Amino acid sequence: MEYIAVLDLGSSKMKAIVARKDNRQELLASVQTVSGNGIRRGLVYNSEEAAGKIVAIIQELNKRLKVGIKQVYVGIGGQGLHSQACSIQKAIDGAEIDQFTINDIDGECQENLNVAMEIIDIVSPEYYLDGVLEANPEGIACETIEAKYQAIAGHSFKFQSEVEKALQRINVKVAGYLVAPIATASAVLTDKERKAGCALVEIGAEITSLSIYKDGLLRYLRTIPLGSGSITKDLIDADKTEVEAEEWKLNEGNALPEEKEEDIYRIVPARAKEIIDNICKQIDESGYKKETLGAGIVLTGGGSLLKNIDQLLTQESKQTVRKVENPAQSCAMGLLKLGKENCSLPEPVKIEPPTVAPQDEEGDYDLFGGFFRKPKKKKTKPKENKPQPQVPVPNPKETTSSAPAPAQKSVLDKIVKGLFEDQE
Repeated sequence: MEYIAVLDLGSSKMKAIVARKDNRQELLASVQTVSGNGIRRGLVYNSEEAAGKIVAIIQELNKRLKVGIKQVYVGIGGQGLHSQACSIQKAIDGAEIDQFTINDIDGECQENLNVAMEIIDIVSPEYYLDGVLEANPEGIACETIEAKYQAIAGHSFKFQSEVEKALQRINVKVAGYLVAPIATASAVLTDKERKAGCALVEIGAEITSLSIYKDGLLRYLRTIPLGSGSITKDLIDADKTEVEAEEWKLNEGNALPEEKEEDIYRIVPARAKEIIDNICKQIDESGYKKETLGAGIVLTGGGSLLKNIDQLLTQESKQTVRKVENPAQSCAMGLLKLGKENCSLPEPVKIEPPTVAPQDEEGDYDLFGGFFRKPKKKKTKPKENKPQPQVPVPNPKETTSSAPAPAQKSVLDKIVKGLFEDQE
């Protein structure tokens, strides 16, 4: 059985999910646990706690699967994750573009990037041949080629190192690191939304990510160090336990102001507006105005479960907002969709027992598994009628008492003889 296994390490929850490696992606098993101090703002905070929880959820998945996990895809995000536009131009003097040319210019772009953080991925390539955008440049001759990209940068080195050390404890490898907001987009955005232009907003516990798509490609990516966990902390400061605060937020909290006298009802709208204001500010700074985002805003992430937060976003952004179903699972579902390699160990070879007892050469069933077998009948030639020599009959009186008596048959001999006689 082949499947895809993914690990989504959020600030609130760690999730491990396995689905069949086919078009339907049938879910086979899933495990989640509270991140605790292991993950903070999408990055590893307490290495030992994070490692222990990663090992525990993978081991639990293995218990639920018939075939063990060989490798997993891991979502990578966290505070500081962002995109940076980059481009490179090259003269080719009328030559025809081939795959080697494209690979060469892609490599030069990555080598010449000047960013403060580690480069995680380079996405959204566009190729201009003599100033004209070409969706498929291979096979076209031109004087110059210019390539434009979005480089995704973030604090990835320590994160990757800690994840790999944890997985090594249980002999599991990393199949690949996938940019979490891009994975989310693959799960929730339609082709029409990507082409028309949209802002994808994912509100997590401690991080909110903003991804802007236009003409089918990612154009802008930023993370905001605020999330629904800020609301929970405010409620804890109002003399609630963490469990009580989380339950109150989901059951009683409202992103829109309510006409109630208790001070606690003012906490949620105030913090929710701060989060939404920061989202709107980032959309403005992206340079993509309302008019260019024909599909409006798509809202997802566990924080979007807060009552009326989509209405607050509509009110403040003056744009249409579509709220995703099952928003807390968006990233994990996207990771499953982007994963390509089989993550399962080879299936053990099963030797099935025979369905019938073995047969001997004469076609009789071996009733005792080979311990007793019916003796084979020897093929003999028919006897000729030859005169037999006369043998003198011994005189009974001459028989001595010292002659041995005929041997008595044992009980086992009688049982076996009886079985064979029954078969005949």
